[in-house]
Amino acid sequence: SETPVSSTVNAVGALIAEDSVILRSEIDGRIDKLLFKEGQPVKKGAVLVVLDSAEQRARVAAAQADMTLAESRYKRNEELVAQNFISKQALDEARANLDILRARLQQEQVALDKTVLRAPFAALVGLRQVSPGAYVKKGDDIVRLDALGNLKLEVPVPETYLTLVRIGLPITL
Repeated sequence: SETPVSSTVNAVGALIAEDSVILRSEIDGRIDKLLFKEGQPVKKGAVLVVLDSAEQRARVAAAQADMTLAESRYKRNEELVAQNFISKQALDEARANLDILRARLQQEQVALDKTVLRAPFAALVGLRQVSPGAYVKKGDDIVRLDALGNLKLEVPVPETYLTLVRIGLPITL
C-alpha cells in the first residue's frame, strides 16, 4: 500500500511590507510638530512632520516683494521703450532680472514646501527617531513607514533543503 511522504523544514522568517521607507527631511530644521502616533495607520499624503518654517516664510515673502518690484519696473520700462526714452537693451535687462527673481521665488517656495513632510503612501507608522523641538539635519531618520496591504515572507532555507522547495509550494505559516 502507498503512504504519502512529507518533508518538513522548520525555518524562522520575517514578514516585511512590500513598500517600506524611512522618512527623512530634505532640509535642516527644528521639528515644530509631529502629527502621528507610533503604530498608527496613515493615509497617503497625510502630514506627518512640520519643521519650523518662520525663516523660510520670510524668505518667500522677501522674494515675492523683490519679484513684484521687478514686475513693476519691467512694465514701466516697456512704456519707456515704446516712447523711445530708454533702449531695448534696458528692457531686456529688466526682463532678465524679472526672470531671475521669479526663479528665486519658486526656489524659496520649494524650500518652504519641504518644511512639511507627508506620507508617500498609505502606511503603518513605526517608532519615531526624534522628538518635537529637536534639530534635524538633511537626511536624518525621522520615522519608518511600512505600506499597508501586501506583505512578503522572507525565509532563509538551508542549501541542503533547496531540492524540496519549488514555486507554488504550499507553506504553513
